[in-house]
Amino acid sequence: MKRYIVFIKQVPASTRVSIDPVTHALVRAGAKSRINPYDLHAVRAAVELRERLGGEVVAVTMGPPQAEAALREAMTAGADRAVLLSDRAFAGSDTWGTGAVLAAAVRKIGDGDVLLFGKQAVDGDTAQVGPGVAARLGLPQVTELLRFDEIRDGQLTVEKCCDNGTQQVRVSMPCVLTVTKEANEVSAPTLRQWERAQGLPLEVWGIGDLDLQPSDTGFAGSPTRVVATEAAATKGRAKILGSAEELANLIRTLS
Repeated sequence: MKRYIVFIKQVPASTRVSIDPVTHALVRAGAKSRINPYDLHAVRAAVELRERLGGEVVAVTMGPPQAEAALREAMTAGADRAVLLSDRAFAGSDTWGTGAVLAAAVRKIGDGDVLLFGKQAVDGDTAQVGPGVAARLGLPQVTELLRFDEIRDGQLTVEKCCDNGTQQVRVSMPCVLTVTKEANEVSAPTLRQWERAQGLPLEVWGIGDLDLQPSDTGFAGSPTRVVATEAAATKGRAKILGSAEELANLIRTLS
């Protein structure tokens, strides 16, 4: 049976978030959260693969216990199973430490034909985790997926974004894909889909369930060091110009 593993992340629902003064990490406990918008399109892409090839969609996230809500949302969107990776040892992981945990989860799940990620997470915008997991597992990767053109003989022919437009790429499975918002449409769930998701089982794994040591993840396994954070100061005031002549005169005064 084919298996499509889609990775999701809970992100702050507001731009007003607090920073831990000691670790300089986001304080997520008690903050309102939502599923990362790009990840909903990754879930939809995984469901499309299942509809075309058969198999199952497994949703995975790493986070505190309240991240179950994001997994339930992924199952409402069509995932068949869900795994929550939750352990205090994972706290403070940067993209490198996160990649170690997710790659270990893939090995435990086993036989992943396609691994799917949102293009990036809106609380970090690094776009590093998907490619990092691909490198750890030795899998080919295609970033910024736009659409599936052809699927046959164990290969995907896809269209992806690139610097100067789009590009058609053929990749063999198993592989890693990162998905853009333009790849598909995410529709509102029905009541039946929501009820189905509430009844599906949720697996919870800690570091003891994975082939990892505490030094592999969390603050200990993360080379990134945030030494300071500060809010950007607003400078100057906006001025509305009524004509091109006013703009020209302003440019002359500044040059």
